[in-house]
Amino acid sequence: MNLEKLYQPSVPMVILNGALDKVRTGYYPALFYPEFAKCATRFYSDFEAAYYLRPLGGIGWLFRVYPEPWQLVRQQRDDLQLIETFERRPMLGDA
Repeated sequence: MNLEKLYQPSVPMVILNGALDKVRTGYYPALFYPEFAKCATRFYSDFEAAYYLRPLGGIGWLFRVYPEPWQLVRQQRDDLQLIETFERRPMLGDA
C-alpha cells in the first residue's frame, strides 16, 4: 500500500511498522527499486518515531519514547545503564 497517496498534510498519520528503518536507510537498493527509493526519500524520511526500540548486537539498545530524547542504553545482567542521549536520532553506526 502506498501510504503517500493517503497522506493529507492537515491530518496526523500514525504508522506501526517494525521495518520502516529498512525503507529509510536504503535496504532496498534504488538501482532495483527506483520509484520506491524516491518515495522513501520524499515521504518516509520525514517521519518522527514516537516509539522505537532496536537491539544493538546483544550489548544494548537504542530507545526512544516521544518526546523524550533518543537513548543509548547498555544491557547488564539485571539492569540497563544509560550511556548517552541524543536530540536527533543517531546513525546506527554511531551508536
